[in-house]
Amino acid sequence: MSPDQWDRWRHVCFHAQQAAEKALKAALIQAGTKFPFHHDLDELCGLLPPDWRMPDAARHLGDLTDWAVKGRYALPKEMPERKDACTALSLARTVFVAVREELGRRGVTLDDRAKIGDG
Repeated sequence: MSPDQWDRWRHVCFHAQQAAEKALKAALIQAGTKFPFHHDLDELCGLLPPDWRMPDAARHLGDLTDWAVKGRYALPKEMPERKDACTALSLARTVFVAVREELGRRGVTLDDRAKIGDG
């Protein structure tokens, strides 16, 4: 694999982790739950209210959590491949969709967010 390909997959993995982290933190903010300022997605998921609906796949995010550091400071032995990027994207999408749906169930939609601050 060329360094350019490795770099591409590394960035995909990193940003997938970030997307999942930001979605979880948005959910926690909406729930009024304080959270630690680090990147452990399983811990963040565990802080969601008990009635918060999350698929099982979104409750085991350790591999995605690892990309917070590996995606930024990856060593040659940790070079991600296309399959790693696909897995990371799939997990991030699962988290994002679950958070979006649960926010909607709680009366918060993307359209409503756009109106915040419009007076």
